[in-house]
Amino acid sequence: MELRAVYEALKAHDPATPLLIQADSMYVINTFTEWLHGWVARGWRTASKKPVQNRRAIELVATELNVRDVQWEHVKGHAGHALNEKVDLLARGEATQLQMQSGN
Repeated sequence: MELRAVYEALKAHDPATPLLIQADSMYVINTFTEWLHGWVARGWRTASKKPVQNRRAIELVATELNVRDVQWEHVKGHAGHALNEKVDLLARGEATQLQMQSGN
């Protein structure tokens, strides 16, 4: 879900405009700032030689990142950061809607 949120944010903004992505997930931030290059070099394998999880979603985001200037900032989740709280509320609402639609 977090990777999809980054993808949607990138698609919603003009690639010519620098973008600040604030995320409470170090997994998401590290994926694109530290790990991606090594995974690609190792044929989409982690350092422990296991397949990279979420590869397709990561590739979609990486394609968007290749054509824009993005700065990443970690924010602590569930700590009163106004935008983080809003995104969390929106995500919970969407998850609830999907559950209701699927009958679970």
